[in-house]
Amino acid sequence: MMMSFVFLYSQKTIGHYYSSFFQKTYDIQASYDNDGLAYYIEGESRDNVSKQIFLMIQENKISNFMDFLNYLKDTYVKWSNTANENNVTDLDKQIEYKDLYFGVCFSYGDWQFNFNTYVYARFKITKGEKLMIIQCDKVESGANEYITTNGFYITFSSVKEIDDLIKSINPTKDKGVFIQEKNKETLFK
Repeated sequence: MMMSFVFLYSQKTIGHYYSSFFQKTYDIQASYDNDGLAYYIEGESRDNVSKQIFLMIQENKISNFMDFLNYLKDTYVKWSNTANENNVTDLDKQIEYKDLYFGVCFSYGDWQFNFNTYVYARFKITKGEKLMIIQCDKVESGANEYITTNGFYITFSSVKEIDDLIKSINPTKDKGVFIQEKNKETLFK
């Protein structure tokens, strides 16, 4: 129940990223409480059941996630060049990377949470478009095994789109905003 309170009341939008594949802007949100800083990166739901879905990155996993994003960016450049040089126009390949588990929250009436969801990436070429896709498959609510969603996609069509997400995640700056806000509030007790 504590996470619902944090999610609903102390979370704020700190940035956005754009996916030209979905032609949509997605929110990047953050919260800061006794458990530390957490990021919530909105993705595209893989079903019509959940209206919103977020990848949750807890403070102790932020650097792992940033390493993952930088690896995906480098792989996107390398594989795009290889595809161009070899006239590859159709490909769907999972990126080999260490296993990553993050939280996922999704709306299904109330907010549902799963704090141990396997997340992976794929490089896909379709109709000449090169995509880097971060995704997860079926996610089960931690509170009710019968509430599920088919997961999410976070889809990039360029290095710039990956960079925009990377640049939006700045733990030092974002923590400072929350601390400054809290300090302001304590002045008026």
